[in-house]
Amino acid sequence: MNSLDLGSCFDFEGSNLFVNSSYFKNNSGYLGGAIFINGNIEGIANFVVQMCIFMENFAYLGGALGFSSNLKFLNSIIENSLFINNSATSKILFFNLR
Repeated sequence: MNSLDLGSCFDFEGSNLFVNSSYFKNNSGYLGGAIFINGNIEGIANFVVQMCIFMENFAYLGGALGFSSNLKFLNSIIENSLFINNSATSKILFFNLR
């Protein structure tokens, strides 16, 4: 089990993140149990998830995925992926955009 404050597997600060054929199980974080997307310095993030499994991840905000309030533009594609028994104290899928 991984446990960190911002996304226990990825705390991504950059423009492009592509995750393919990955398995995230039993991770925990404050924002995003498995992945937290912060974006680049301009507040831009392109986020693609394909053929992934997110299972039994936990966070205060965003059981499997969390996204920064600093994002000004988010382009996300999630396809052919499973989200199973992820949980959060406050919000399951957390988008905090201005």
